[in-house]
Amino acid sequence: MKSNAVGLRGFSILIAVLLLGLLTTAWFSWRGHDTPSSASGSPQPTGQQKETHGVPTPLVLTKLSEERAARLHPLQAAKEPTTVVDGAESSTGPFDALSDELEATLRERELKAFEKLPAGALEGIVADLENELREKGGLYAYNSRAYGATLEMGWVDFAANYSLKKIGSPGLSYALESVKLGNRVIAEGGPAEPQTRAERRSVWYARGASVEEEYTLRPEAMEQSFIVKELPGGPGAITVTSRVSTNLAPPAEGTKGASIAFTHGGKDLVTMSEAVAFDAAGRRLAGC
Repeated sequence: MKSNAVGLRGFSILIAVLLLGLLTTAWFSWRGHDTPSSASGSPQPTGQQKETHGVPTPLVLTKLSEERAARLHPLQAAKEPTTVVDGAESSTGPFDALSDELEATLRERELKAFEKLPAGALEGIVADLENELREKGGLYAYNSRAYGATLEMGWVDFAANYSLKKIGSPGLSYALESVKLGNRVIAEGGPAEPQTRAERRSVWYARGASVEEEYTLRPEAMEQSFIVKELPGGPGAITVTSRVSTNLAPPAEGTKGASIAFTHGGKDLVTMSEAVAFDAAGRRLAGC
């Protein structure tokens, strides 16, 4: 997944949820909107139906190589400004080894090959790719018709699968800073090895003994969950603080609501929405 480093900005966001049970999950989805009419002419998804929250189709893991090309974690980069590169090195991810020229050549060949496929065959190929999780040196990448995601050492890159002039693919990078129970920190962000749950279509990070940070990779949206396995000291308000970098205009400071939108040219292009918490009894608690 490639994104343009121009205009990246970093800021922190807070998500506060009142959790009443011992074992708790809080989640929200990340969704890339359809391509604006002014974007490139590549076919884009429209009117996709959201997958139900029943039994998901498991992901198939494809191992590409043992080579690892991990980028600096955003929290480390924030402390070391000289390592935040404005050129190609900083925007090149572990799955972006091809040059733009070579990638364009290969894409042209693929399109010519696709033209020779029988009717309906392409849809089946794309559907299979949406159930594939690629692994390279212990890092992971996922692509669907709607978006692409790279799950690195304790942080996530998310981008819509289309490109705009000047900014490239609309997207954001997300890194957990901390999870608090009241005023007490029960989990901290930072570098962490990604782990997989193919049957749940997810990649997750262990955040100490109390919290798991999980990303479920659905074709139409990526769902983020914080699974709180224990609440030291008893129930209370949980606050998740995270660092986001984006090439879009972020929401105004202090924005509250059912969704948070990142915009360009006055249009919502990526949203973080549907924040929900579940307590130990499975009761659904709205909150954000």
